[in-house]
Amino acid sequence: MTKPFETLEPKLDSVLGEFVEQVWEGAMDSATLELCRVRMAMLLGSEVDAALRTPQANDSGAGGKGANGNGAGGADGRGTDADGADDKRANGSGADSHGAQLEAKLAALSEWPTSPLFSDADRAALDFCEKYAIDPHTITDEDCVEMNRWFSEPELTNLTFALAVFESLIRSRVALAQLGLRD
Repeated sequence: MTKPFETLEPKLDSVLGEFVEQVWEGAMDSATLELCRVRMAMLLGSEVDAALRTPQANDSGAGGKGANGNGAGGADGRGTDADGADDKRANGSGADSHGAQLEAKLAALSEWPTSPLFSDADRAALDFCEKYAIDPHTITDEDCVEMNRWFSEPELTNLTFALAVFESLIRSRVALAQLGLRD
């Protein structure tokens, strides 16, 4: 991922870089974070951010806890949807399958509500992401129940802080581009 402030504010870029690293090292799996980061970039009109791929998302694979940090994942650490089917966020047979699965989802990201590539957990996270980016006051009690169904408290905390970081960096990049200071 490019460093948004590297040439404009080197000290700020260094501090932000450390904060971003902490977000990617949190409890939420990297594939979900990357889906949300790219979706937020799409919503905020940043083609640059939408086209970027975060190295952590491809390097680390899906999180080891499965989709449901509340203990409802399968015995192999994979999450399950409401019907008991394997969650599509689950670990693949290796980094290559994870990377290919993530890229397929990213290619279909604008169709997340109906695409069969996305699990119920993916949909819950992406719905939360969209509401966070557009108007967090639209997050309902039902949304919270659904998020808690799929994710643990540490995952939800990590996701919420990640969305704050992604939004801030994306909006900053868009504003700097409007000012003629970035591409």
